[in-house]
Amino acid sequence: MARLEPLATRRVRYCRGSDGRQGLLKPLPLDLRAAALAEPSRVKVFATPETASRRTSNGSPNALRLSADSLRFGSRITWDGRSWEVVNVGESTVGMLSDQRLTELPIAAFETLIRENRAQVLSADRDPDADRAIRDCVSRASETDLRAATHRSGLIGQYLETGVLPVSTVVPERTFFRWLAHYRKAEAAYGSGFLGLLPQSSNRGNHRAKLAESSRRLMQECMPPAEPRFGSTCERLFGTANTQFIHNLRGNTQITRNGRQVTKAVNPKGLATWPLADLHRRLSEYFYEIHDTLAHPALGQCPRDAFRIGLASGGARVHRMVPYDDEFMMLTLPTTAKGTAKVMVSRGVKINHIYYWCDAFRQIEGEIVPVRYDPFDAGTAYVFVGKQWLQCHSECFATLKGRSEREIMLATTELHGRRRNHAASFNVTARHLAEFLESVKAEEILLTQRLRDRESLGIRLGIVAGAENTKAVVEQHAPARPTKDVGVDEVVGELYGEF
Repeated sequence: MARLEPLATRRVRYCRGSDGRQGLLKPLPLDLRAAALAEPSRVKVFATPETASRRTSNGSPNALRLSADSLRFGSRITWDGRSWEVVNVGESTVGMLSDQRLTELPIAAFETLIRENRAQVLSADRDPDADRAIRDCVSRASETDLRAATHRSGLIGQYLETGVLPVSTVVPERTFFRWLAHYRKAEAAYGSGFLGLLPQSSNRGNHRAKLAESSRRLMQECMPPAEPRFGSTCERLFGTANTQFIHNLRGNTQITRNGRQVTKAVNPKGLATWPLADLHRRLSEYFYEIHDTLAHPALGQCPRDAFRIGLASGGARVHRMVPYDDEFMMLTLPTTAKGTAKVMVSRGVKINHIYYWCDAFRQIEGEIVPVRYDPFDAGTAYVFVGKQWLQCHSECFATLKGRSEREIMLATTELHGRRRNHAASFNVTARHLAEFLESVKAEEILLTQRLRDRESLGIRLGIVAGAENTKAVVEQHAPARPTKDVGVDEVVGELYGEF
């Protein structure tokens, strides 16, 4: 193999393209044994060394290297880029026809063309699908694939000539014989074993469609991507509950979809009537006493009877019954946007402007640990230390205990608003939050949020403790009432208007 680099550097430095730009010639590989440089029309230049190696070792993938004795009437021959048809094979000459012109060559001259690979005899029974498969296979092969196939072709060529297997350090014996089988299979199918040595890594896996075309078309018509998946059981449960119960209550927000129809008389904010505890009780009654006993059109019976029949035939799914205990609540707590926090020396981890501490932090100061926080109790957080989740307490634990995340956010926003005009670099700390939460002004701003948290606390803890112990549990976990005189009107019923 040789390159055009000496010729390019000696005679032509730059070439001008069709767009008028000049560019330096790249070294291109060619085969000096196939043709001399003095005959430029016969010199073949290749884009990459892999392409040149494949061409010289295998010839044209569409051609067969045969002798004149294998010729017969009707054979097709390619010679100097033109197609010829054999019309006569005599004792001393071969007659060929191209463009309605007859040419006769001596047998010796014809065999010389075949021997020098200047003329190739095409297969008479060539399959067009095979040609298309060859083009597709070559067009998808990258330079890396051609380099790998060239390496494999060299090993197989050495084995076919000498009969000696390559050493196991170069390629395992099992892998080599698999390459050889692919080589022979491609040689029989396409006339070139090189195609069977191209890597097929891109064809791994199942790329076929999992659903029929009719099914996909039906899904696009009935469930377009922009619409919710109303076929889901959970989605239908929400939809049925809204249309049958929620939208019929006083103060529902359906009218807010048409903003021009919302007046002061029908504004849902002024018609709010249902406290959260009463709404939860009525919603539970609707689910388990009303909807559960009505005949369902898809089931042909009420959901309660269908559940009992399924329980009798299939048994109880105990493995899907998750107890709503402290361990479950700790594992389902949310985390921060980052998900981790750094253990600061003698301070602990910082979560939502508040530092949390536990005794295990003394051994891991400066490390990054996963964190979780309780959105309904700012005084407690959890940190994963020593392959277990440990409970941490916040600064000013007595004041922050029982405060919800929403209440802390409101207090933080209020503190930033107060200090915005006085200190541009003001940082909210647990001490600032504790002082603010104990002030009279905080009671006026956060009283509505505290009433909401108190109602939701009764529902959440009632699931675990039972309805009969809900009141006692709420009194135990609720934040302490302020000791100072709160300047709030005794009539707090209007506070539910925003709720």
